[in-house]
Amino acid sequence: MLNDAWENKYDKVILFSGDGDFTPLIKYVKNKNKEVEVISFFELASKNLLNEADSFSFINKKIANKFFWR
Repeated sequence: MLNDAWENKYDKVILFSGDGDFTPLIKYVKNKNKEVEVISFFELASKNLLNEADSFSFINKKIANKFFWR
């Protein structure tokens, strides 16, 4: 994500995580004038991460299970 932001390979990035450790990454990417959307489970979403993102969406187990082969 860092390299591609630096090389201007995208305008918007979607981060599938709620981990607050990604907050500095989002700040860096936004400083490169990129839009950041976060998708996470509600109960796992860091407030700092959501506050830094341009937009965010919550998913639940029912939605996530649609993407796994059973």
